Amino acid sequence: MSLARTSLLNGMSVAARMAATLLVNKLAAVHVGPHGFAVIGQLQNALTLLTSVGAGALSTGVTKYTAQYAGDPDRQRIVWRTSGTLTLVASLILGIGLMVWRNELSSLMLGSSDFADVIGWFAASLCLIGINMQLLAILNGSKEVWRYVQCNIGGSVVLLVLSAALIWQWHLKGALVALALNQAVSAIVTTAICWRAPWFRLSDLIGRIDRKTLAGLLKFVAMACTSAIASPLVQMAIRGHLTSSFGADHAGYWDAANRLSTAALSLATMTLAVYYLPRFAEITNYACLKKELQRGTRTVLPICAAVAALLYLLRQPILAILYSPSFAPAEQLMGWQVAGDVLKIASWLLAYVLIGKAMATAYIVSEVLFSLTLLLLTVACTTLFGFVGVAMAYFVNYSLYGLAMFIMLTGPLKKRMFEMSATSRLSPEATL
Repeated sequence: MSLARTSLLNGMSVAARMAATLLVNKLAAVHVGPHGFAVIGQLQNALTLLTSVGAGALSTGVTKYTAQYAGDPDRQRIVWRTSGTLTLVASLILGIGLMVWRNELSSLMLGSSDFADVIGWFAASLCLIGINMQLLAILNGSKEVWRYVQCNIGGSVVLLVLSAALIWQWHLKGALVALALNQAVSAIVTTAICWRAPWFRLSDLIGRIDRKTLAGLLKFVAMACTSAIASPLVQMAIRGHLTSSFGADHAGYWDAANRLSTAALSLATMTLAVYYLPRFAEITNYACLKKELQRGTRTVLPICAAVAALLYLLRQPILAILYSPSFAPAEQLMGWQVAGDVLKIASWLLAYVLIGKAMATAYIVSEVLFSLTLLLLTVACTTLFGFVGVAMAYFVNYSLYGLAMFIMLTGPLKKRMFEMSATSRLSPEATL
């Protein structure tokens, strides 16, 4: 499927997701305020970490190998069975652990044991979350973009209805419960849509673990766990730093700016995941890769820059309308924030090559290194420039990250990744 058609279909999904997210943010802003926003952000980071470890660590690998073995259904089914079984086992083990230590985890992550039942709801739903992520990964790798979009639109509707009902009823507690259950409830929608797909058979989604497939998927487990651990932990540390330095409300202002720019550029991030990940997995020569990257740069980045500029120019009314007047201090972050977002998309476009080519070591080192530099830069910039320094650090960090990705892909990794591709053409098991 072409980039234009993928982007068009993704646009429908993103529009639904943005509408749902912005409405939920508005409800949360009105009912919980800046301090509640910081608590929601803290839980969101924690659940991202736990979801990836328990249910989602294999999904990128499933997408990669489903795309790579598009002409070999038997090989695809081996990947799905291995991944499905591992996901189920990991979800059960982690879910039991979370249920047993939910009080301690609530105190550690959210500062109070009052939210232990939220952790419990999440623990009970991990298997459903795993099913949802596995099916979405197969759709993505199979390039069934329309079904993928339908699943995401359905998930957006679930997010809106569930969040609205629970926030209205229980305010902050309701927002946290909705966050914990969102993907699990979305799994029902995803399964119903996939049920009609020609490849869908329950016997192909769980079964015997294949050792060679496991070896390949473990690379993606390592990459996913690195991202899942490094990024949320750093965001939680930044939120803690902002709270101790400027107060809990300022952590909420930062979360609001973060969520707003993320929602505005979600079309670009969805396109990277849906189009470029399977596309990079298919490409077997550098000239084709270079051409694809140039096309992405010409197409995606100008749109991101235009959206970022519009968001900055309209930052005052947007913050007032989508949140509440109490979030006005977030305005001072928006210039550096949206500029950093454009650099982030550019960096991720290059980083997805490492994922698509299973360059695990390079990806893991870069993720850990630039997560640490973001934290260090945040402390340094906020010390020197005050609260606005958190957004300045974000901009500087993604400038450095993008430069590092460019140097790696045009230098030391260029030859190696295509030597690996040549090996995989000779032997289907080589990359596994």
